[in-house]
Amino acid sequence: MTALHFSYCMTAVCSFIKKYQEIIEAAYPDIEIVHGTHKPIDKSEFQRGLNELLIPTIIKPQHMNDIVSGTLQTPGEPLKF
Repeated sequence: MTALHFSYCMTAVCSFIKKYQEIIEAAYPDIEIVHGTHKPIDKSEFQRGLNELLIPTIIKPQHMNDIVSGTLQTPGEPLKF
């Protein structure tokens, strides 16, 4: 069986995911759709972290891996270098 994995980012923040899934399933009825590519974290926590990446409120650059690994720093926390 063939599977298509929607990334965790997509499942957490994409407002079109249901529509994408409908279109894919209609065109490829034998494909399995899997939501997520890694162990999920709380969606609201992920969205808050994504906001911090896109609109930083602290100086140290951060990356998507910081969200996934749980090392993302937020305002009010001491900076870890």
